[in-house]
Amino acid sequence: MNILVIRTSSLGDVVMTTPAFAALKAEYPECKITYLVDDRFSGLVKNHPFIDRVIPIRWLDNEKKPFQLLKEIKKTLRLIKLEKYDLAFDFQGLLRSVVFLWLSGAKKKFGRGNWIFLSGKKPHNRKLPKHNVFQNQEILSLAGISIKKNYGQNISGCIQEINPGEWADTHLQSFDKIIAVNPWTAWPSKSVPALLLAGACNEIGDKIRSHFFVLGAKSEMKYALEVFKLIRHPKSLLTGKLGLGELAGFLKKSSLLITGDTGPMHIASALATPQVAVFGPTHPLRTGPYEGKFEIISTDLNCMPCFKRECPLGHRDCINSLETWHISEKAIKLLT
Repeated sequence: MNILVIRTSSLGDVVMTTPAFAALKAEYPECKITYLVDDRFSGLVKNHPFIDRVIPIRWLDNEKKPFQLLKEIKKTLRLIKLEKYDLAFDFQGLLRSVVFLWLSGAKKKFGRGNWIFLSGKKPHNRKLPKHNVFQNQEILSLAGISIKKNYGQNISGCIQEINPGEWADTHLQSFDKIIAVNPWTAWPSKSVPALLLAGACNEIGDKIRSHFFVLGAKSEMKYALEVFKLIRHPKSLLTGKLGLGELAGFLKKSSLLITGDTGPMHIASALATPQVAVFGPTHPLRTGPYEGKFEIISTDLNCMPCFKRECPLGHRDCINSLETWHISEKAIKLLT
């Protein structure tokens, strides 16, 4: 039994596909699973115990270079067609993933949307407050794969063991709480304002001896620095310094993560790292932490959730109306 799974992006969504691999192996213990995924996130799953082959595709480097992108798509299709698949699942449902599902040559194809070539389909419903992990399981059920239990997320194969003290700009005491702070998200509408985030960190540091580590990709440095400069307790800037495995290793050692709705939140969830997650335009029941110890910070406005990258009303009150104590109180609760 050969099975192809497609989920090219994003980081958090890739983490949320991992329970599906356990379900597939439980149904077909001898099956061979191939995973098509964005090259940036392939390290997250390349050593997964249930994945036999990873096909990375380089979207980001080529999306603004039509000829290079076409070349990459052709190369990816050649790699896909090295195997003959009995089943293929697309957990994304976007045109760029559906093309590979359509051309995979699989005997049966399952996915999101209403594409005519699907053997079984699950219509898109962005307003449905059902977690993405369960929505993925519903796609599996279209192929008759039973979900007998809630399988956990598994990213153990990518974790690099690290010592947080090696990353600290000042001496890290053994009794210090290691607090990871992830300021930025891919959607501007989901990012937590610097004053709000840093203010909450300062309130936590006033009550609990802590060392704050500001995370993020190199491209997020400007915003990370805003937060970093406003924190007045022991702090270190790790923005742009951690690879995917190092990020997972760091979060595993952290006492707490403070974040918006973004990839590191799902990594922390898979590692059972306690976290405070701030939600605005998205729904925590759909894209929130799947497991672990967490607190959700959110308001209750009529416009929520809008699932928009930019606030359509221009005010972002779903997050801007929050106060620092909303975050700090929940964080202190998790730390004590």
